[in-house]
Amino acid sequence: MANWTPESWVGAQFELQARYLPPPPGILTPAVWGTRERLEELFAGRICDPRTSTQHADFVHQSTTSLFALFNTATDGTCEIPSPYLQVVASTPV
Repeated sequence: MANWTPESWVGAQFELQARYLPPPPGILTPAVWGTRERLEELFAGRICDPRTSTQHADFVHQSTTSLFALFNTATDGTCEIPSPYLQVVASTPV
């Protein structure tokens, strides 16, 4: 799996979206799948030896507006957004 983390640009998009269109009661934002704690809760006893590592996918655009400006790391007038995601490798018990 590759799950967007809550602090990533995509996670921030989920948060912004939830302000205007909240998820149904009891449903959590998809970004929580990008935390080891939530994965342990979801898969408790169903997988063994989960290994996680934070990886990055870069979004590169020609301009920046709105939410892009908060995450843009480019300094040349373009837009480059490194977005962390939690990579998960797990196996089922034998």
